[in-house]
Amino acid sequence: MIKCDLSAVVHNHVYLFVFMLFISLVILLAIKKFEDLVPALVNCFEESISMIRAVSVANAPLFDCSICTLQCVNLAVELFLDVMNKFLPRSAPLVALPDGGPDFAVSDILQLLKKLWEAFPIVQIHGATAKESERLFILNVEIAVTFLNLFKWIDDSSLLIERFLWFIGNVFLGEQVDGSFPPNKALMEKKICRILPFIPGLVSQVTGSWRPHLLKAFTFAFNVSEVDPQIILLYLSAMEEMLLPTRSCGMMLSNHPEMFGFQVEWLRELPRILVCHGDKHSNISNVILKLLMRIGQSSVPNSPLALEYDRLQWLLKGFYCNRGFEETVIYGPFIMLPTDCQELAVSIIYYFSSLSIELLESLAFCCLSPAMDALMVIRTIEVLHSAYRAGRVNISYHIGFLFTLIARSKVSPKWFSVEVKDGSFTNREVFRSLTRYVCLCLSNMGDNSLVLKLLFKAIFKELIMKPLLDNSHGMLKIIITLKIKCSILSDENLGSLSDWLAGYLIDASSYIQEEVDADVQSDLYRIFKYYVHPCVILFCRNDKLLFHVLELFASFMMDGSIPVQFHSSVNYPHDLSARVHTVSSILLLMYDEVIVHRSLYSSKDAIQMILQNIEIILDSNEFNMNFEEKHWLQDIFNKLKTKFKFQCLKL
Repeated sequence: MIKCDLSAVVHNHVYLFVFMLFISLVILLAIKKFEDLVPALVNCFEESISMIRAVSVANAPLFDCSICTLQCVNLAVELFLDVMNKFLPRSAPLVALPDGGPDFAVSDILQLLKKLWEAFPIVQIHGATAKESERLFILNVEIAVTFLNLFKWIDDSSLLIERFLWFIGNVFLGEQVDGSFPPNKALMEKKICRILPFIPGLVSQVTGSWRPHLLKAFTFAFNVSEVDPQIILLYLSAMEEMLLPTRSCGMMLSNHPEMFGFQVEWLRELPRILVCHGDKHSNISNVILKLLMRIGQSSVPNSPLALEYDRLQWLLKGFYCNRGFEETVIYGPFIMLPTDCQELAVSIIYYFSSLSIELLESLAFCCLSPAMDALMVIRTIEVLHSAYRAGRVNISYHIGFLFTLIARSKVSPKWFSVEVKDGSFTNREVFRSLTRYVCLCLSNMGDNSLVLKLLFKAIFKELIMKPLLDNSHGMLKIIITLKIKCSILSDENLGSLSDWLAGYLIDASSYIQEEVDADVQSDLYRIFKYYVHPCVILFCRNDKLLFHVLELFASFMMDGSIPVQFHSSVNYPHDLSARVHTVSSILLLMYDEVIVHRSLYSSKDAIQMILQNIEIILDSNEFNMNFEEKHWLQDIFNKLKTKFKFQCLKL
């Protein structure tokens, strides 16, 4: 047994030795090939430049040859570094390579490229045309990219390093360096794409005044660049490395005070791009929103960057929604973005340490838009509720946001048609799901009585707006969820709520059929019952409320006074039979609900008042009723009198 174990160990060591030997040979081969190829390419480039300077008129093929040669040098350097990065970390501790190992080979690259380094930047040829100047600029950029790959091994004491950094800075600033500059912005931006990936590493390595110089040049180029997806994505990638402390460059730069001003400028520019171009370039919006979310996730609370992140709320308002002239609503790009972008745009809200009421208002308008997907509305509520539980949303702001969605959502009035006039499908089921979720959030906010007291202010303010039936139904569901009791209602609130409920029930009665004893299984009766049901629950919990509503019904039946809200087309003030029919139908429906019998018995005086008023109408000659109408009214009276035997209801 022991023998087998020792044999396995020996075999493992042999395999490891062979593997390390193979890696060593690969690295040595890469070094050998590089040492043979690069000097030849550099000499070829020198000859091409000499020939260009020797002729009076620059030859296009010579320029093309020089550019091709530099691209080959770049490719050789990149391939060599790729081999080193791929194999060196695992092989270095175990295999000692000759001549000082790979470290010597990497540093030796600079010696092989010494002539190229000393010739940089190549100065402008006297009398060169714009096209020749353009080619010269391309040559210098290709040389710069070669040394950007190797910059961490370049000796800081080299005098040429200042010329190199000055050239990089001026490429971003669009300024001339030794007569070499691009004649057009398009070429400059194209070549900036080659340099951008190296900027974070370069900024983290340079010292002295070069860091702010490079950051200023980078920021300037970003601010003036056109919204081209390719180049903007490269800028954003570079910013992410310099902004996030979770990245290697971000860690190195996080302690440098000169970085903060530039980071703030970058942050403030991101919302501008979102607002101006968000829905036109959704891929850019996606990257910006991901970047904002990562910054929010990684920012240290109360740090300067976190405080600046909070201030983005004011800049992002236009991205979601703004109020225009005369309170018109102006939607931003958010509403038109694909779902994945909207998901990110909603998620970043969580990371603001204190959400402003203005931003919540913008979000509410978006959620009320018909263009907003129902699932995204629910997701928005979910994020905001999580932010509330984390202490980032004021309780009254959060309650106001949730209530606004219920009070202001537009629900199709059609019950039986699949499609409404504007082509959109009925959203009643969506609204019911929204109501259930809002009620769940409100019931989880703490003391329900306190939440309801805060809500009453909004509810009674909304009554003035005369809400439609479905919105009123949603508000009633909220009140029921929070379990209203007599003790939390002042006399003023009780009166206002009674008026509202009376008007709401009269509105709902537009769905009842002409016959008082109509089929309870009919669709219209079910709709009527759907709207009345929350009122029945409220009346079971609050006898005073029911009594006041029945008192209003008694008065309404006699004089046609109209409560606060009203949307029925029936002319109740001039239609006595309609008034009697409405009140009678509501009473009979409540009688069919056994759970409300006890409350009806408590309000027997008000019901007796209704019966007495019907009796007065029957005995009076003021109402000009014919024989058929009197017979119909007598029939209603008999039905009510038979049903409401209060000794039977006393349970």
